[in-house]
Amino acid sequence: MRLDTPPDALPSLDPGQAGISVVTRAQEAISTGADALANDGSQSAALRDAAGIVRDQAAQRLSVMGGVWNPWPSGVPSGAETGPTPSAVPGTVADLLQLLVDSGATACRSASAAPNRTDATLLAGTCAASALDANRLSVASGVAVPSLSAKDSAAPPTNPDEPGVKIEDLALLDKLREAESALDFARYRAETAAAFLSGDDRAWALGRAEALSWEVQRLVELGVEDVRAGQYALDFETLADKSAAIHLLNSADADAFAAELEVLAALPPAGKDHPERRDPWIGAARDSAFSQARFGVPPATIFSQLWP
Repeated sequence: MRLDTPPDALPSLDPGQAGISVVTRAQEAISTGADALANDGSQSAALRDAAGIVRDQAAQRLSVMGGVWNPWPSGVPSGAETGPTPSAVPGTVADLLQLLVDSGATACRSASAAPNRTDATLLAGTCAASALDANRLSVASGVAVPSLSAKDSAAPPTNPDEPGVKIEDLALLDKLREAESALDFARYRAETAAAFLSGDDRAWALGRAEALSWEVQRLVELGVEDVRAGQYALDFETLADKSAAIHLLNSADADAFAAELEVLAALPPAGKDHPERRDPWIGAARDSAFSQARFGVPPATIFSQLWP
């Protein structure tokens, strides 16, 4: 054996795998820190409940992503690199919020660059879920959601109004046409729900319809066949009740969330020529998740297609 044999190096990871490695370590720490808060009798009942939800959601995300990546399950070989450092367990609400914000930002960036579509959708879902968890914890604790840490603040800005380059791949266009149809139907349901709502709820539904209309238009500009319809079949008589209109809006947002994940997974990952191609869709999925949460849909339902 040669005495100058180099030590074992860690396996190389693509951008999606590297993101999952970071995010899963964060989820483990988030779940542990939130569990401590959920069982701390000195905290308010509202905070303990919120922390329990954050704990359970982080544990589910950790499980569906395969747990924390361990490059040496049989033990670290002599002289080998030891692998990534575990995330520090947050000991306060402020620390927990910061970890949710920072790991969520990592998930967003990694979803944009992940070459594997499953990794991309899981990371995009984690991006949205982390933001929801941070908001839930902030409301329950009265502690403001913090800005990104300095180490994460260099994330490139997105420009959702920048026109995209037309897609020539016919198979990809077929996939995106299905998503476009789902988004347009969601847009119509949001508009319809708004007609049966009032005040802030009506304004919110109209805002969702406008956002979904923009998403459909973006797909058309990318070269997807325009399949927009002026009207869809709905049972309008059942919508006189406010709760039915809200249910219609929630179902529209749930279908939009699924379609947005399909679009971002179908699009090529970020690259030199199109560094932010998926970014608008990651943001759109996050908005659809937030809209459902606004009207009381629990996170376990919102993200059931990703981590049942």
